[in-house]
Amino acid sequence: MTSILRRKLNIFLIIIICLPFLSCSRGESSGLLYEELTTDLISQFDSAVVQDLDFESKYKDLKKYSKIYKDPWSPDSPRLVKVGFEIDKERMFQNMRRSIYLGAYKGSPCKISLPLNIKSSSNLFLSFSIAGYQLNKIKSDRKLVVTLRDIDKKKILFNNKNSNISIPEKHWIDYSIDLPRENLETSSIDIEFETPSEQYEHIFISNPEIFKRISNKNRPPNVVFISIDALRADCVDSINNKYHLTPNIDSLAEDGFVFSNHFVVSNWTRPSTIAMLSSRYASSTGVNQYYPPVSDEEKEFFYHKSGIKPVNSILKKHGYITRSIGNNSFIMDYTGIGVDLDFDELSEYETQWEDTIDITDEAISFIKNHSRRKFFLFINYNAPHSAYIPPKKYLDPLRKRLKNLHPWFRAYLGEVAYTDDYFGRIVNELKKLKLYDNTIIVITSDHGEIFSNKFERSPFTDAKPIYSHGQTQFDEELRVPLIIKPTADFSPSSIKSNSLVRSIDIAPTILEIMNITVPDDYQGKSLLPVILGKEHENRYLYSEGRMMYSVRTEDYKYAERFYGFGIRPHHWGGEIVEEYKELYDLKNDPNEQNNIVDEKPHIAKKMKTLLHKERFKQPENTLLAKGLDISGRVKLLHGLFYDIKVTGKNSTYTKISRQEYLFKLSAGEYLIYQTIPKNLKVMLHINNMEKLLAGRYLLPIMHRTNNRNYILDPTMDVIKGRPEDDIISLIDRGILYWGMPLINGIAEIKKEKLLSRDINKLLQKWGYIQGKEKKEDRGRAGKDLLTGCSPTSALDN
Repeated sequence: MTSILRRKLNIFLIIIICLPFLSCSRGESSGLLYEELTTDLISQFDSAVVQDLDFESKYKDLKKYSKIYKDPWSPDSPRLVKVGFEIDKERMFQNMRRSIYLGAYKGSPCKISLPLNIKSSSNLFLSFSIAGYQLNKIKSDRKLVVTLRDIDKKKILFNNKNSNISIPEKHWIDYSIDLPRENLETSSIDIEFETPSEQYEHIFISNPEIFKRISNKNRPPNVVFISIDALRADCVDSINNKYHLTPNIDSLAEDGFVFSNHFVVSNWTRPSTIAMLSSRYASSTGVNQYYPPVSDEEKEFFYHKSGIKPVNSILKKHGYITRSIGNNSFIMDYTGIGVDLDFDELSEYETQWEDTIDITDEAISFIKNHSRRKFFLFINYNAPHSAYIPPKKYLDPLRKRLKNLHPWFRAYLGEVAYTDDYFGRIVNELKKLKLYDNTIIVITSDHGEIFSNKFERSPFTDAKPIYSHGQTQFDEELRVPLIIKPTADFSPSSIKSNSLVRSIDIAPTILEIMNITVPDDYQGKSLLPVILGKEHENRYLYSEGRMMYSVRTEDYKYAERFYGFGIRPHHWGGEIVEEYKELYDLKNDPNEQNNIVDEKPHIAKKMKTLLHKERFKQPENTLLAKGLDISGRVKLLHGLFYDIKVTGKNSTYTKISRQEYLFKLSAGEYLIYQTIPKNLKVMLHINNMEKLLAGRYLLPIMHRTNNRNYILDPTMDVIKGRPEDDIISLIDRGILYWGMPLINGIAEIKKEKLLSRDINKLLQKWGYIQGKEKKEDRGRAGKDLLTGCSPTSALDN
């Protein structure tokens, strides 16, 4: 018998052996049945029973693998992880999934029991994936067994040894297994792993979920959310009929809501992606805006204190499977530059132009395989982000039709056409599978791109924003498309709105269209009042960027340089930085060519007041002059005063520097201040010696240095909380002080995150790090994709 025939026979035997255990692959069950998620075993892990005598040493060995981290969204267990594997090195494709971890070595197996609590058991099946890491290459008798166990009986659902199934090394294999028709209320799923290997072996059970096949009637809608990186609004014909590049996006626009004045609330990818999916400004999340690395402190705050609730995370609680497919390293935690946004599974491609093809192919495959489930699919195309290297098919026609354009802008437009073509293939697949009418589709972008020569150098960062982004607050960076196609039964079915709307408004709009409660801590507002014609006033656009923020109305835009994001010295700036501000009359100067901040100081003052009203808040600290007039000064040892004000006409404050103010308070009036970062110690000097009482119970504060100087430390519990009015009334004379706790706000980053060489190379490759452009391999596209040149790199995405 030849080796080829022997191999074929072996494969045939494996299939025969596996048939009793394995049902059809996902989405291919017989009939027109909908597959409804009934039980997510990972979300129930709090009730798991674990038997493992040597977990700590196994876990320590596991942590040597770099692409793994504890899942911050699942129950608090080190066994629940997000783990990713490089699937295809040439395509720079990696896949990451939330998983249950089991480790073993000779004499030290692992067993996990997960209770089901399922009353109805007809038409149920278990779906999961398996992958291994550091498996002994020598033929081993390792055994992975999945058992359905009740009080007095058990049924083996999966046994790799008996079925001669190999557990793949750093690769996923999907399984779907029918469950017996019996009461599973007292049953559990047992997962056991053992190996005769002397070395540690690790396996992962990914997304173990139980589905039920039910009638397809009244099926909830799917959501396909597409972010096209760096896509300007004026390049989409349904918004600005000029370049004729986007027939597929325009066709979708005919079936949905088009917002021609939609703006992002941050000018680079990470904070903007968080905002569009979570309806939160970056400044409220604990993650810096200034530079790519994310410190461990920032992650701790983001996951456990910020209250972030991505829209996909909310839908997961309503039985949706959630998936991300794209090119966006800022939503992968282990990279050091990203934070996890709670997707069940995430695929990442990092090639410079082929990624558009790969992302589309996998998105179509996902839709096919999950066509009978309700899903939230997030697609992140990287084109038309720099470098601008579209395939010749899309660039050549533009060379003839748009001869007078700058070659880099023409190449950028070629990538717009390229992405539109592949987006159309996704829509066609949805229509082919008869899912289009029952799918909410969102098209938007995380930011725009600068091409005007006027913006050659940023007055905010002194970097070159041209052919890039992230350095200014101009509309070229902030105005991007927003098209939302609802389900076919939604009314109205289509509108075009010129109202000013924001990226933080997208997530609440999706939830309201789906009749799902919008979280109270979302900072955006649903656009349904705009869609239904019930809201006629424009919303203010407040936007944050590195070392800058701005506010925009229909008529004016006002921007200020601000040193409140990032680490030293940029975290506060001290006295070494120059103040800078801009004001633009958008009615008469829509291209923002003339800064009129000195010409119209009254308008600038009005807009500055609006900016300070809309911008993020820091914890407030209050001084009250009780029964007497007082004067003195407040001084910071580091950081800066973010906001300071007094109440009453007779009270004043005078700025000495960002770190020092003089003040005078009349009896009964207040000095209120905020600091960057929050919770800084302040030295208070009082010219007239009086007792200082602090906190909710107005307890005495011990003074320092001399009788007139106090150190106010808002982190002390005794200082936190405003005293009740009846307690204040008991004090006849003195100085009262308290701090008001605020969870959110800019905190001090004490330890900078160091990035790996691979991530640094990636940042440089995509133009995220300032420096000379390096020649890059253009891959399968060939050398003639562009006009012989490539855009200069900029600081960040």
